[in-house]
Amino acid sequence: MKKKIEDLLIATRNQGKFNELKKLLDPYVKNIISLGSLNDFDEIEEDQKTYYGNSLKKAKHYYEKYLIPTLGDDSGIEIDALNGYPGINSARIESSDLKRNQLIIKKMITIKNRSACMYTVLVFYNKKPFSFTGKVCGEITNKIRGYNGFGYDSIFLIKKLNKTYGEMSYEEKTITSHRKIAIEKFIDKLRGNYDEEFN
Repeated sequence: MKKKIEDLLIATRNQGKFNELKKLLDPYVKNIISLGSLNDFDEIEEDQKTYYGNSLKKAKHYYEKYLIPTLGDDSGIEIDALNGYPGINSARIESSDLKRNQLIIKKMITIKNRSACMYTVLVFYNKKPFSFTGKVCGEITNKIRGYNGFGYDSIFLIKKLNKTYGEMSYEEKTITSHRKIAIEKFIDKLRGNYDEEFN
């Protein structure tokens, strides 16, 4: 790496996301900052039509507010048999992870095609934006399996391991995580081009 980032603000209040991103980025960033540590309670409405749009909106807002390089994240699950539902609205179809998982199980109860994909789009903003996408495909289970992780982890099955993310340890999840794929692309960019493009 040509230059290590001194400070990076992660623009999420989802503690599961923050912890996952922080663990992956710790070796490459000196000081990873949370919104909580800044006592920041801004409510950024995720009203864009794409994961990229929402990620960009968050990253740009906090970069302009604090002038700290900022990483925005938006993620979702898209279910083939439900025409990509819940997609961009994955975090908003119910009031809790448990209720969201239960709703999906109910919608899928008579459906044989269980295929689905999880997506993450990260936007790193430092004077201008850079985006990184991760995608992993699997299947929706017919019941909640495991309580590790967050979001839809407990109903998203990785077939080759025959486990949901909710049944996996952190180490197992990062082998196949959509968020890990996006972060690795970001780290590759840091290693190769930080001086020229990110600063």
